[in-house]
Amino acid sequence: MTAPVITQEKIRMVAPVISHSDYMAFVLPTNYSQETVPIPINPEVKIETIAPRYLAVLRFKGTAKPHQITEKIQQLHNILNANDIPQKNSPFLM
Repeated sequence: MTAPVITQEKIRMVAPVISHSDYMAFVLPTNYSQETVPIPINPEVKIETIAPRYLAVLRFKGTAKPHQITEKIQQLHNILNANDIPQKNSPFLM
């Protein structure tokens, strides 16, 4: 589901999209800031800035089916553990 915004400007929304169990987030291009992003007309839509961070990533193709997600999360945990890399937050899909 996308939220309409009041603007004449078109924003390409191809990727990334962050999916979580209780929200979906669209990443805006870097030329937008908190002050210049179009204002959503839906009050449920929030504009937030997330500080830069490092992420551990596993890429895979196709539709993300529940059993594949579980397998990929376990695979990522195994890779991080094998390389003594601590996990700070819960996994999410992009």
